[in-house]
Amino acid sequence: MPQESPFAPRVNAKDEDDGYLVSFIIDENTSTSECVLIDCKRFEEGPVVRIALPHKISSGTHSCWADRAFIRDGLIGA
Repeated sequence: MPQESPFAPRVNAKDEDDGYLVSFIIDENTSTSECVLIDCKRFEEGPVVRIALPHKISSGTHSCWADRAFIRDGLIGA
């Protein structure tokens, strides 16, 4: 079951699709979760990385992408 997929722009992106979709996937059959990154310029090739998470996340988990400078400078709170 995929969740929200925020767009993370590539550093120095030149085009609208120059970046990654970040998605969390839950497998209810195995009670596992993973994070996948898909290069939007090569979407049809599938994920460029799959990261197994140490535990299953709950369905309905919300996400957003924020540049580290926004977090570091306190423009986005925890």
